[in-house]
Amino acid sequence: NSASLAGDPPINSPTETKTTGHSQGSGKPLFAVLSTRIIKRWCGFSAMSGVIPIPCVELAAVSTSQLLMLREMPNVHGVKFSWHKGSVLITALLGGLTSGTSMIVLTRLLFPVVSVVSLAGLNASITYVLGRAFSTHFSQGGTLDDFDIKSLRRELTGYIRTRGIHSKRVS
Repeated sequence: NSASLAGDPPINSPTETKTTGHSQGSGKPLFAVLSTRIIKRWCGFSAMSGVIPIPCVELAAVSTSQLLMLREMPNVHGVKFSWHKGSVLITALLGGLTSGTSMIVLTRLLFPVVSVVSLAGLNASITYVLGRAFSTHFSQGGTLDDFDIKSLRRELTGYIRTRGIHSKRVS
């Protein structure tokens, strides 16, 4: 039920009912329910990429997961998807975040189990925030052309810092 590689809406696409359709019993618009499902699915794939022991391959796997999530998201909201624009957005966002993940990657040598769990959680968290931001942007009538990358980068950085503070409190 996913979109084709060209970014076309999938068969039985909910785009015609995105603003009026409600999921059964939840009271949420259908596009919100579908967006949440997409985000959760791709967070899982991003988390699984934390198991990949080669840092560049792991980063490529996370980037690919996020780009594929981004490919599905516009279809739910009735927005046109462009592979080029999506790739540019994901690359620009990850460029500023890779320095933070490099420390986790370095710990793989000393504490492999801890680093895999940490990196999996970080990958899933970044994918979650990215998905929520795009879902909100598209639901407000935005497109890939007018997406504000600077505000999302600030949001991602704040989210990671907040999660780091909460992790330290727990331990």
